[in-house]
Amino acid sequence: MTIRCEDIMALIDSVGDEAIARKRILEKEYVKATGNECDLPLNWYRNRKNSDLKDAFTLDGIKRGFSVRAEKTMGALPEYCSVKDQEKCNRFDLSWEKHKNSRDFSLAIEIEMDINVDSIMRDFNKLINNPSDCLKVMICQAKHEEQIVQYCNAVEVALSACPAKAGSYMLSIWAWSRGGFVHYQY
Repeated sequence: MTIRCEDIMALIDSVGDEAIARKRILEKEYVKATGNECDLPLNWYRNRKNSDLKDAFTLDGIKRGFSVRAEKTMGALPEYCSVKDQEKCNRFDLSWEKHKNSRDFSLAIEIEMDINVDSIMRDFNKLINNPSDCLKVMICQAKHEEQIVQYCNAVEVALSACPAKAGSYMLSIWAWSRGGFVHYQY
C-alpha cells in the first residue's frame, strides 16, 4: 500500500487541530468558571505533542493493516532492540512495516520537539540513512519564522549531499507563529 503525503499531512493537521480545540475548550471553561479572561499558558507542550502524534499514527497504521512500532508509546518491540537496528537506522520514533519484523517500511517518522537544528538534523539523518523506499517524515516545531527557514535549508542541504537516498521525504513543522503545522515535500 502506497502512503500518500497528502494523507499524512491531513493526519498531522488533525492532531494539531484537536490540540487547538482542547485549548479553546479549556479557555472557555476557565472563563465560565471564574468570570475572568483566561491568561493561563494553555500550551501544547512538547511531550504532549509527541504523544498525540504517536497515538494518531499508531491507530491509523493499525487501521491500515500495518505492523506499527511506536517508540516510548507502545515500547520498542524486542525485535528492534539490537545494536544492529540502531546501526542500520531501522529504529524510528514511529514506523509502519508491511509485515512485523520485516524492516520493509512503508512509513518512517522521526519526531524532535527540541528546537535546536542539530537535534532535528541528527534525527533526520536517521531517515536519510535508512535504505527503505518509503515515505520518511520529520516532525518538529519552530518558535519563529526564521527557524522554519533554517530547518528547511538544513534539510535541503542534507538531501542534496546524499544523491542516492531512497524514498520520499516530508518535513512537518508546528509553527508557533502560525498556530499550526506547515508541510514541505522533498
